[in-house]
Amino acid sequence: VWNRQNDTGSFFPGDTFAELRQAFLESDEKAFKSIIEKANADYSTALPHLTTSGTLRLHLDEGKRIRSSTMRVALQEGRAHLSWNKEKVSTLVSRRYDVMLIDIDREGEERSRVPWELARPQLEGNPPPELESAPGVCFLTQSFAAGGQYTIGLTALVGSLVAEDVHGRLVGFVEPEPNGECILLLTIASTDDAEDTKAECRSRFEAARQAGGKAIETNHLDWWNDYWLRGLASVGKPAVETWYYRSLYLCGSLLRPGRPSPGLQGLWVGENVPPWSADFHTNVNIQCVYWGLLTNNRLDLMEPYLNHYHETADAARRDAAEYFQMRGLRIPHGGSIGGHETTMPKWAILGTDVSGSAQPAGPQRGGTTLLRDQALCPFRAWAVHRLGLREERAPRAFPDALDRGILVHDALHRLLGGA
Repeated sequence: VWNRQNDTGSFFPGDTFAELRQAFLESDEKAFKSIIEKANADYSTALPHLTTSGTLRLHLDEGKRIRSSTMRVALQEGRAHLSWNKEKVSTLVSRRYDVMLIDIDREGEERSRVPWELARPQLEGNPPPELESAPGVCFLTQSFAAGGQYTIGLTALVGSLVAEDVHGRLVGFVEPEPNGECILLLTIASTDDAEDTKAECRSRFEAARQAGGKAIETNHLDWWNDYWLRGLASVGKPAVETWYYRSLYLCGSLLRPGRPSPGLQGLWVGENVPPWSADFHTNVNIQCVYWGLLTNNRLDLMEPYLNHYHETADAARRDAAEYFQMRGLRIPHGGSIGGHETTMPKWAILGTDVSGSAQPAGPQRGGTTLLRDQALCPFRAWAVHRLGLREERAPRAFPDALDRGILVHDALHRLLGGA
Protein backbone atom coordinates (compact mmCIF):
# COMPACT_ATOMS: atom_id res chain seq x y z
CA VAL A 1 0.00 0.00 0.00
CA TRP A 2 1.38 3.43 -0.94
CA ASN A 3 1.92 6.12 1.71
CA ARG A 4 1.97 9.26 -0.44
CA GLN A 5 3.55 11.60 2.11
CA ASN A 6 5.48 14.56 0.64
CA ASP A 7 4.61 13.44 -2.90
CA THR A 8 4.08 16.99 -4.15
CA GLY A 9 7.32 17.78 -5.95
CA SER A 10 10.79 16.56 -6.91
CA PHE A 11 13.97 16.84 -4.83
CA PHE A 12 16.71 18.54 -6.88
CA PRO A 13 19.96 20.27 -5.84
CA GLY A 14 19.87 23.97 -6.67
CA ASP A 15 17.11 26.02 -8.25
CA THR A 16 17.94 24.84 -11.78
CA PHE A 17 20.13 22.24 -13.42
CA ALA A 18 22.05 25.06 -15.14
CA GLU A 19 23.20 26.34 -11.72
CA LEU A 20 24.56 22.93 -10.72
CA ARG A 21 26.12 22.34 -14.15
CA GLN A 22 27.86 25.71 -14.17
CA ALA A 23 29.54 25.05 -10.82
CA PHE A 24 30.67 21.65 -12.09
CA LEU A 25 32.03 22.91 -15.42
CA GLU A 26 33.95 25.74 -13.76
CA SER A 27 35.43 23.25 -11.26
CA ASP A 28 34.07 25.47 -8.49
CA GLU A 29 34.18 22.78 -5.82
CA LYS A 30 33.09 25.15 -3.06
CA ALA A 31 29.96 26.29 -4.95
CA PHE A 32 29.12 22.75 -6.07
CA LYS A 33 29.49 21.40 -2.52
CA SER A 34 27.38 24.25 -1.13
CA ILE A 35 24.52 23.43 -3.54
CA ILE A 36 24.59 19.74 -2.59
CA GLU A 37 24.81 20.43 1.16
CA LYS A 38 21.85 22.81 1.05
CA ALA A 39 19.83 20.26 -0.92
CA ASN A 40 20.73 17.52 1.59
CA ALA A 41 19.56 19.76 4.45
CA ASP A 42 16.23 20.37 2.68
CA TYR A 43 15.83 16.75 1.63
CA SER A 44 13.05 15.00 3.48
CA THR A 45 13.64 11.44 4.59
CA ALA A 46 9.87 11.05 4.95
CA LEU A 47 9.42 10.09 1.32
CA PRO A 48 6.41 8.57 -0.39
CA HIS A 49 6.90 4.83 -0.12
CA LEU A 50 5.31 1.42 -0.30
CA THR A 51 4.50 0.03 3.14
CA THR A 52 3.36 -3.28 4.52
CA SER A 53 -0.40 -3.34 5.11
CA GLY A 54 -0.42 -5.66 8.13
CA THR A 55 0.09 -9.21 9.34
CA LEU A 56 -2.42 -12.02 9.78
CA ARG A 57 -1.27 -14.87 12.03
CA LEU A 58 -3.09 -18.18 12.22
CA HIS A 59 -2.19 -20.38 15.20
CA LEU A 60 -2.65 -23.76 13.60
CA ASP A 61 -0.49 -25.99 15.76
CA GLU A 62 -2.43 -25.38 19.02
CA GLY A 63 0.76 -25.85 20.98
CA LYS A 64 1.45 -29.29 19.52
CA ARG A 65 4.87 -30.39 18.42
CA ILE A 66 5.36 -30.36 14.65
CA ARG A 67 8.08 -32.72 13.53
CA SER A 68 8.25 -31.40 9.96
CA SER A 69 6.26 -29.30 7.54
CA THR A 70 6.20 -28.79 3.79
CA MET A 71 5.41 -25.60 1.90
CA ARG A 72 5.16 -25.45 -1.87
CA VAL A 73 3.79 -23.15 -4.53
CA ALA A 74 1.88 -24.86 -7.35
CA LEU A 75 2.69 -22.59 -10.29
CA GLN A 76 0.19 -24.24 -12.63
CA GLU A 77 -2.67 -23.68 -10.15
CA GLY A 78 -1.56 -20.33 -8.74
CA ARG A 79 -1.90 -21.69 -5.21
CA ALA A 80 0.31 -22.17 -2.13
CA HIS A 81 0.09 -25.29 0.07
CA LEU A 82 1.34 -25.84 3.61
CA SER A 83 1.12 -29.29 5.20
CA TRP A 84 2.23 -30.90 8.45
CA ASN A 85 1.17 -34.02 10.32
CA LYS A 86 -2.29 -34.70 8.88
CA GLU A 87 -3.22 -31.05 8.43
CA LYS A 88 -2.87 -28.69 5.48
CA VAL A 89 -3.66 -25.14 4.45
CA SER A 90 -4.19 -23.99 0.84
CA THR A 91 -4.36 -20.36 -0.25
CA LEU A 92 -5.19 -18.54 -3.46
CA VAL A 93 -5.83 -14.94 -4.45
CA SER A 94 -8.84 -14.52 -6.72
CA ARG A 95 -8.43 -11.89 -9.43
CA ARG A 96 -12.15 -11.84 -10.14
CA TYR A 97 -13.41 -11.47 -6.55
CA ASP A 98 -10.41 -9.59 -5.09
CA VAL A 99 -10.14 -11.87 -2.07
CA MET A 100 -7.60 -14.27 -0.64
CA LEU A 101 -9.18 -17.64 0.11
CA ILE A 102 -7.58 -19.60 2.97
CA ASP A 103 -8.77 -23.22 3.15
CA ILE A 104 -7.84 -24.98 6.41
CA ASP A 105 -8.18 -28.77 6.36
CA ARG A 106 -7.58 -30.55 9.69
CA GLU A 107 -8.05 -34.11 8.53
CA GLY A 108 -8.15 -36.66 11.32
CA GLU A 109 -7.78 -34.03 14.04
CA GLU A 110 -10.21 -32.89 16.65
CA ARG A 111 -12.37 -30.17 15.11
CA SER A 112 -11.14 -27.43 17.44
CA ARG A 113 -11.19 -23.69 16.84
CA VAL A 114 -8.35 -21.86 15.06
CA PRO A 115 -6.96 -18.81 16.97
CA TRP A 116 -5.78 -15.84 14.90
CA GLU A 117 -4.65 -12.21 15.20
CA LEU A 118 -4.51 -9.28 12.78
CA ALA A 119 -2.32 -6.22 13.40
CA ARG A 120 0.04 -3.72 11.82
CA PRO A 121 3.06 -1.82 13.26
CA GLN A 122 2.51 1.81 14.21
CA LEU A 123 3.34 4.17 11.33
CA GLU A 124 5.30 7.16 12.59
CA GLY A 125 3.51 10.43 11.90
CA ASN A 126 0.19 8.69 11.18
CA PRO A 127 -2.79 7.86 13.38
CA PRO A 128 -3.09 4.36 14.84
CA PRO A 129 -5.25 1.93 12.87
CA GLU A 130 -8.99 1.90 13.51
CA LEU A 131 -10.34 -1.52 14.50
CA GLU A 132 -13.90 -2.77 14.15
CA SER A 133 -15.37 -6.17 14.91
CA ALA A 134 -18.92 -7.24 14.12
CA PRO A 135 -20.61 -10.65 14.09
CA GLY A 136 -18.77 -12.76 11.54
CA VAL A 137 -16.51 -10.00 10.15
CA CYS A 138 -13.79 -7.58 11.27
CA PHE A 139 -11.89 -4.63 9.76
CA LEU A 140 -8.56 -2.87 10.28
CA THR A 141 -8.44 0.62 8.68
CA GLN A 142 -5.22 2.63 8.44
CA SER A 143 -5.49 6.31 7.52
CA PHE A 144 -2.50 8.32 6.28
CA ALA A 145 -1.71 11.87 7.38
CA ALA A 146 -0.97 12.66 3.73
CA GLY A 147 -4.46 11.54 2.75
CA GLY A 148 -6.04 8.28 1.73
CA GLN A 149 -6.48 5.06 3.64
CA TYR A 150 -6.85 1.31 3.27
CA THR A 151 -8.94 -1.35 5.00
CA ILE A 152 -8.17 -5.01 5.63
CA GLY A 153 -11.27 -7.16 5.98
CA LEU A 154 -11.46 -10.69 7.39
CA THR A 155 -14.45 -13.04 7.48
CA ALA A 156 -15.27 -16.74 7.39
CA LEU A 157 -16.81 -18.19 4.25
CA VAL A 158 -17.21 -21.57 5.94
CA GLY A 159 -17.28 -21.74 9.74
CA SER A 160 -17.83 -18.81 12.11
CA LEU A 161 -15.46 -15.99 13.03
CA VAL A 162 -15.23 -14.25 16.41
CA ALA A 163 -13.06 -11.14 16.93
CA GLU A 164 -12.30 -8.45 19.50
CA ASP A 165 -9.95 -5.49 19.95
CA VAL A 166 -7.10 -6.34 22.34
CA HIS A 167 -4.49 -3.58 22.87
CA GLY A 168 -4.60 -2.32 19.29
CA ARG A 169 -4.82 -5.77 17.67
CA LEU A 170 -7.73 -7.76 16.36
CA VAL A 171 -7.66 -11.22 17.93
CA GLY A 172 -10.14 -14.06 17.89
CA PHE A 173 -10.78 -17.55 16.59
CA VAL A 174 -12.54 -19.39 13.80
CA GLU A 175 -14.96 -22.16 14.72
CA PRO A 176 -15.01 -24.82 11.97
CA GLU A 177 -18.12 -26.58 10.72
CA PRO A 178 -19.03 -29.94 12.32
CA ASN A 179 -17.31 -31.70 9.39
CA GLY A 180 -14.11 -29.78 10.17
CA GLU A 181 -14.30 -27.50 7.14
CA CYS A 182 -12.99 -23.97 7.64
CA ILE A 183 -12.46 -21.28 4.94
CA LEU A 184 -11.40 -17.69 5.57
CA LEU A 185 -11.65 -14.72 3.21
CA LEU A 186 -9.25 -11.77 3.43
CA THR A 187 -9.29 -8.63 1.30
CA ILE A 188 -7.55 -5.23 1.19
CA ALA A 189 -9.17 -2.15 -0.33
CA SER A 190 -7.55 1.29 -0.59
CA THR A 191 -8.84 4.69 -1.69
CA ASP A 192 -7.36 3.85 -5.11
CA ASP A 193 -10.16 1.27 -5.31
CA ALA A 194 -13.05 3.17 -3.68
CA GLU A 195 -13.66 6.19 -1.47
CA ASP A 196 -15.36 4.05 1.22
CA THR A 197 -12.80 1.30 1.72
CA LYS A 198 -14.81 -0.56 4.35
CA ALA A 199 -17.89 -0.67 2.15
CA GLU A 200 -15.69 -1.97 -0.70
CA CYS A 201 -14.50 -4.83 1.53
CA ARG A 202 -18.09 -5.70 2.45
CA SER A 203 -19.09 -5.65 -1.22
CA ARG A 204 -16.30 -8.07 -2.12
CA PHE A 205 -17.24 -10.42 0.70
CA GLU A 206 -20.87 -10.40 -0.40
CA ALA A 207 -19.95 -11.24 -4.00
CA ALA A 208 -17.66 -14.03 -2.81
CA ARG A 209 -20.39 -15.47 -0.55
CA GLN A 210 -22.88 -15.50 -3.37
CA ALA A 211 -20.41 -17.29 -5.63
CA GLY A 212 -19.26 -19.83 -3.02
CA GLY A 213 -15.84 -21.32 -2.43
CA LYS A 214 -16.08 -23.88 -5.23
CA ALA A 215 -16.91 -21.26 -7.86
CA ILE A 216 -14.09 -19.00 -6.66
CA GLU A 217 -11.64 -21.89 -6.90
CA THR A 218 -12.88 -22.99 -10.34
CA ASN A 219 -12.68 -19.46 -11.74
CA HIS A 220 -9.18 -19.09 -10.32
CA LEU A 221 -7.92 -22.36 -11.80
CA ASP A 222 -9.50 -21.56 -15.18
CA TRP A 223 -7.73 -18.20 -15.30
CA TRP A 224 -4.33 -19.75 -14.56
CA ASN A 225 -4.90 -22.54 -17.08
CA ASP A 226 -5.64 -19.97 -19.79
CA TYR A 227 -2.68 -17.87 -18.65
CA TRP A 228 -0.19 -20.69 -19.11
CA LEU A 229 -1.61 -21.67 -22.50
CA ARG A 230 -1.01 -18.19 -23.89
CA GLY A 231 2.61 -19.06 -24.57
CA LEU A 232 4.97 -21.91 -23.71
CA ALA A 233 8.75 -22.23 -24.11
CA SER A 234 11.28 -25.03 -24.01
CA VAL A 235 15.03 -24.62 -24.35
CA GLY A 236 16.12 -28.07 -23.23
CA LYS A 237 17.55 -26.76 -19.95
CA PRO A 238 15.27 -27.41 -16.94
CA ALA A 239 17.07 -24.87 -14.75
CA VAL A 240 16.46 -22.08 -17.28
CA GLU A 241 12.85 -23.12 -17.81
CA THR A 242 12.24 -23.20 -14.05
CA TRP A 243 13.29 -19.54 -13.69
CA TYR A 244 11.34 -18.58 -16.82
CA TYR A 245 8.07 -20.06 -15.58
CA ARG A 246 8.65 -18.87 -12.04
CA SER A 247 9.02 -15.32 -13.38
CA LEU A 248 5.83 -15.68 -15.40
CA TYR A 249 4.05 -16.89 -12.27
CA LEU A 250 5.18 -13.78 -10.37
CA CYS A 251 4.00 -11.56 -13.25
CA GLY A 252 0.60 -13.28 -13.26
CA SER A 253 0.35 -12.86 -9.49
CA LEU A 254 1.45 -9.24 -9.30
CA LEU A 255 0.42 -7.44 -12.50
CA ARG A 256 -3.18 -6.48 -13.15
CA PRO A 257 -4.48 -3.97 -15.71
CA GLY A 258 -6.01 -0.97 -13.95
CA ARG A 259 -3.88 -1.45 -10.84
CA PRO A 260 -0.62 0.34 -9.85
CA SER A 261 2.66 -0.96 -11.18
CA PRO A 262 5.06 -2.49 -8.67
CA GLY A 263 8.22 -0.54 -7.95
CA LEU A 264 11.38 -1.92 -6.39
CA GLN A 265 10.72 -5.04 -4.29
CA GLY A 266 7.11 -5.28 -5.47
CA LEU A 267 5.11 -7.66 -3.30
CA TRP A 268 8.16 -8.59 -1.19
CA VAL A 269 7.98 -5.44 0.94
CA GLY A 270 7.79 -6.59 4.55
CA GLU A 271 8.50 -3.42 6.51
CA ASN A 272 7.06 0.04 7.10
CA VAL A 273 9.75 1.82 5.04
CA PRO A 274 11.62 -0.50 2.62
CA PRO A 275 15.00 0.25 0.97
CA TRP A 276 14.84 3.04 -1.63
CA SER A 277 11.20 3.51 -0.57
CA ALA A 278 10.29 0.78 -3.12
CA ASP A 279 10.33 3.58 -5.69
CA PHE A 280 10.32 3.43 -9.50
CA HIS A 281 13.93 3.24 -10.74
CA THR A 282 13.57 4.12 -14.42
CA ASN A 283 16.18 1.66 -15.62
CA VAL A 284 16.64 -2.11 -15.64
CA ASN A 285 15.11 -2.30 -12.13
CA ILE A 286 11.59 -1.54 -13.31
CA GLN A 287 11.99 -2.78 -16.89
CA CYS A 288 13.11 -6.29 -15.91
CA VAL A 289 9.67 -6.93 -14.38
CA TYR A 290 8.09 -6.59 -17.82
CA TRP A 291 10.69 -7.66 -20.38
CA GLY A 292 9.40 -11.17 -21.11
CA LEU A 293 5.79 -10.07 -21.54
CA LEU A 294 6.39 -8.50 -24.95
CA THR A 295 7.31 -11.78 -26.61
CA ASN A 296 5.10 -14.39 -24.92
CA ASN A 297 1.56 -13.23 -25.68
CA ARG A 298 0.95 -11.42 -22.38
CA LEU A 299 1.04 -7.82 -23.57
CA ASP A 300 -2.02 -6.91 -21.46
CA LEU A 301 0.12 -7.21 -18.31
CA MET A 302 2.26 -4.31 -19.60
CA GLU A 303 -0.62 -1.93 -18.86
CA PRO A 304 0.45 -1.02 -15.26
CA TYR A 305 3.93 -0.04 -16.53
CA LEU A 306 2.64 2.08 -19.41
CA ASN A 307 -0.13 3.59 -17.34
CA HIS A 308 2.27 4.66 -14.58
CA TYR A 309 4.35 6.77 -16.95
CA HIS A 310 1.23 8.05 -18.69
CA GLU A 311 -0.26 9.25 -15.40
CA THR A 312 3.00 10.84 -14.22
CA ALA A 313 3.73 12.60 -17.54
CA ASP A 314 2.58 15.99 -16.21
CA ALA A 315 5.08 15.82 -13.33
CA ALA A 316 7.85 14.82 -15.78
CA ARG A 317 6.94 17.68 -18.10
CA ARG A 318 6.95 20.15 -15.21
CA ASP A 319 10.41 19.02 -14.02
CA ALA A 320 11.75 19.34 -17.57
CA ALA A 321 10.45 22.91 -17.90
CA GLU A 322 11.16 24.28 -14.42
CA TYR A 323 14.40 22.61 -13.30
CA PHE A 324 16.05 21.45 -16.54
CA GLN A 325 14.64 24.32 -18.62
CA MET A 326 14.03 22.13 -21.62
CA ARG A 327 11.10 20.89 -23.62
CA GLY A 328 9.67 17.39 -23.34
CA LEU A 329 9.52 15.07 -20.36
CA ARG A 330 12.27 14.39 -17.84
CA ILE A 331 11.50 10.97 -16.34
CA PRO A 332 12.85 10.53 -12.77
CA HIS A 333 15.79 8.24 -12.06
CA GLY A 334 14.21 7.22 -8.74
CA GLY A 335 10.59 8.27 -9.00
CA SER A 336 7.72 8.26 -6.52
CA ILE A 337 4.24 6.87 -7.22
CA GLY A 338 3.37 10.46 -8.23
CA GLY A 339 6.28 10.71 -10.69
CA HIS A 340 8.57 12.98 -8.64
CA GLU A 341 12.34 12.60 -8.32
CA THR A 342 13.29 11.21 -4.89
CA THR A 343 16.99 10.40 -5.40
CA MET A 344 19.12 11.80 -2.56
CA PRO A 345 20.96 14.99 -3.62
CA LYS A 346 24.36 13.46 -2.73
CA TRP A 347 23.77 11.14 -5.71
CA ALA A 348 23.38 14.16 -8.01
CA ILE A 349 24.93 12.35 -10.97
CA LEU A 350 21.89 10.04 -10.93
CA GLY A 351 19.18 12.33 -9.61
CA THR A 352 19.90 15.05 -12.19
CA ASP A 353 20.83 12.86 -15.14
CA VAL A 354 19.13 14.06 -18.31
CA SER A 355 20.21 11.79 -21.16
CA GLY A 356 19.32 8.49 -19.55
CA SER A 357 15.73 9.38 -18.78
CA ALA A 358 14.78 12.36 -20.96
CA GLN A 359 12.11 12.02 -23.62
CA PRO A 360 12.17 14.34 -26.64
CA ALA A 361 9.29 16.68 -27.30
CA GLY A 362 6.88 15.68 -30.03
CA PRO A 363 5.86 12.24 -31.26
CA GLN A 364 8.23 9.30 -30.85
CA ARG A 365 9.15 7.85 -34.23
CA GLY A 366 9.52 4.15 -34.86
CA GLY A 367 6.06 2.63 -35.10
CA THR A 368 5.98 -1.17 -35.09
CA THR A 369 9.76 -1.24 -35.52
CA LEU A 370 10.14 0.33 -32.07
CA LEU A 371 7.88 -2.32 -30.50
CA ARG A 372 9.76 -5.09 -32.34
CA ASP A 373 13.18 -3.83 -31.23
CA GLN A 374 12.00 -3.36 -27.63
CA ALA A 375 10.63 -6.90 -27.56
CA LEU A 376 13.76 -8.48 -29.05
CA CYS A 377 16.34 -6.40 -27.20
CA PRO A 378 15.50 -3.40 -24.95
CA PHE A 379 19.08 -2.12 -25.23
CA ARG A 380 18.86 -2.09 -29.04
CA ALA A 381 15.57 -0.17 -28.86
CA TRP A 382 17.17 2.39 -26.54
CA ALA A 383 20.26 2.75 -28.77
CA VAL A 384 18.34 3.05 -32.03
CA HIS A 385 15.19 4.96 -31.08
CA ARG A 386 16.47 7.09 -28.18
CA LEU A 387 20.12 7.73 -29.06
CA GLY A 388 19.50 7.66 -32.82
CA LEU A 389 22.31 5.21 -33.59
CA ARG A 390 22.11 3.57 -36.98
CA GLU A 391 23.87 0.68 -38.63
CA GLU A 392 26.07 1.76 -41.54
CA ARG A 393 24.72 0.80 -44.96
CA ALA A 394 26.85 0.25 -48.01
CA PRO A 395 26.22 2.87 -50.75
CA ARG A 396 24.12 1.71 -53.70
CA ALA A 397 23.72 3.05 -57.22
CA PHE A 398 19.91 2.81 -57.04
CA PRO A 399 17.36 2.79 -54.19
CA ASP A 400 16.92 -0.65 -52.63
CA ALA A 401 13.68 -2.08 -51.20
CA LEU A 402 14.14 -0.23 -47.90
CA ASP A 403 14.72 3.11 -49.61
CA ARG A 404 11.72 2.62 -51.88
CA GLY A 405 9.52 1.66 -48.93
CA ILE A 406 10.58 4.73 -46.95
CA LEU A 407 9.94 6.94 -49.98
CA VAL A 408 6.44 5.53 -50.51
CA HIS A 409 5.54 5.85 -46.81
CA ASP A 410 6.82 9.41 -46.66
CA ALA A 411 4.90 10.36 -49.81
CA LEU A 412 1.68 8.87 -48.45
CA HIS A 413 2.22 10.60 -45.11
CA ARG A 414 2.59 13.99 -46.79
CA LEU A 415 -0.31 13.34 -49.16
CA LEU A 416 -2.74 12.21 -46.47
CA GLY A 417 -1.50 14.83 -44.01
CA GLY A 418 -2.48 17.59 -46.37
CA ALA A 419 -5.86 16.06 -47.32
